[in-house]
Amino acid sequence: MKTFSTVFAALIFFSSSAQAFAPQEWFASAQSRSMGMATTAIVNDFNSIYVNPAGLALIEEGKGELRLPQFANLGISSGFLDVINTLKELSSDGSLSVSQQLQSLDGTNTGLDISLFDSYWTRHRFGAAVNPVGIQSTVRVRTPSLLFAQVDIFTVLQGGVALAYAHPFFKNHLRIGLTWKPIIYRTGLRAELENQSIVTVSEDLSQYSGAGIGMDADFGVQGNLDPYIVAEGAKLHISSGFAIQNLLASSFPLPFASNDTGSVPALQR
Repeated sequence: MKTFSTVFAALIFFSSSAQAFAPQEWFASAQSRSMGMATTAIVNDFNSIYVNPAGLALIEEGKGELRLPQFANLGISSGFLDVINTLKELSSDGSLSVSQQLQSLDGTNTGLDISLFDSYWTRHRFGAAVNPVGIQSTVRVRTPSLLFAQVDIFTVLQGGVALAYAHPFFKNHLRIGLTWKPIIYRTGLRAELENQSIVTVSEDLSQYSGAGIGMDADFGVQGNLDPYIVAEGAKLHISSGFAIQNLLASSFPLPFASNDTGSVPALQR
């Protein structure tokens, strides 16, 4: 058996040694990130491929975006480094339970992602993106009581292709779109660590690992009403939208080693 801090260090080493990732949204504009990705009803740019494909119909005819492959893009969630430092400093001397030491991180869900050579293309109603290689590492901490703690660690190397299409109806007041990801590869480590005092995990990390190739699909709808004039020169725009993601998500239950319990979860958003 190993202490939690030792196992966490091993998982972080796996992340850093791979040197790559595809984030949950792959790309995100400044507006999307500032709104916490809550742009399902109004997205109208390249983020439509990931947030809500119906938004591609809002792109004006003859316009679009093209981004050639970028060498590297880094994304880091708020508090990620604080979580790492706290987990690395966990004490196993028994003076405080793990739950007590992690109390300040209760409910934290944070992560780090790096993408390499990703690119995208959008036009009116159409979109495509390629993310050849990347890595994502996420950590979630829960401490429901002073005697119990659970830490979920997910580190994955992955990449894929996304193709999207949207169609407008009723003079573009209603839009329906679909994103299809026909090629996705994913391999990585996943661990759920819990105990009443000191979090431990089996030395055989292969039971938490998996690899595979699969596909995924997202479906989205947007709708809006005619602008409502509230004052001279001021209009109120009312829009709504929803997206269903991971319709064909693959769980990739192929283990690294000869252990049939390992699996890497479908892309989570």
